[in-house]
Amino acid sequence: MDEEDRCIFADAFIDYFLNCHESGEGSPPKEPCSSKTELKIDELFKLSDDNPEMLLDLILEIIHRDPPEKVLGFVVVGPLRIFLAERGESFIELVEEHAAHDPKFKSLLCKFRLKDTIPVHIWERIQACADR
Repeated sequence: MDEEDRCIFADAFIDYFLNCHESGEGSPPKEPCSSKTELKIDELFKLSDDNPEMLLDLILEIIHRDPPEKVLGFVVVGPLRIFLAERGESFIELVEEHAAHDPKFKSLLCKFRLKDTIPVHIWERIQACADR
């Protein structure tokens, strides 16, 4: 995935969760998303299996666009949760490195509260990153 593709994916994610996704019961109906946006969202969630490094790059691209808190919440429960649950064991050092040098990524880790979805020793390391 090159920079242009990352931008397209990031735009699709932000658009989807700002304009197309219903937030829960009682939420006002949202506008239908374009098929291009829905296709990109589907592809995004497959990245963890196909190329987890790209998923992390995409997470970073999204958070550095300074989306609203609502979108960041979906990053935490979607791509970040998937990445940490499925690839945390292999990529925890990279996560720690990003958290040490990237305040936005560290802030995102501080929002992560889904400890039951990842191994305890990975959760402890994530908490240590967020607490620094």
